[in-house]
Amino acid sequence: MEQTRPSLEESVIANKMAWEAVVVHHKASQTEIISDRIRENRFHEFLEDDSLAELRRIGVAGKRVIQLCCNNGRETLAILSMGASRAVGVDLTEGFVQQGK
Repeated sequence: MEQTRPSLEESVIANKMAWEAVVVHHKASQTEIISDRIRENRFHEFLEDDSLAELRRIGVAGKRVIQLCCNNGRETLAILSMGASRAVGVDLTEGFVQQGK
C-alpha cells in the first residue's frame, strides 16, 4: 500500500500542535535557568557555541535582526545583547510567544 505524504498545511499544523504540547514542560524546566541568565547578564549562554561564533563573525552590532522560530525569545535577547539595534522574534507557537512577553 502506498503512503500518502501530508500536505504542507497538515505538516505545519502537526508541528504547531507538537510544540504547543511541550510549552508547559519547557517552561517548568527552563524558567529558573532563563531568569538567572537574564538577571546575571549572561545572555550569550542562550546561544550554542557555533551560533555565537557565526553571529560574531557576521557582526550584528547596529543591525536589525529577525529570528524565525524564536521559541520564547531567549536567543533574540542574546542578539540584542550583542549590540543589534533592533531584534524581533517570530514563532508560530502561541505558548512560547506568551512566555517571551
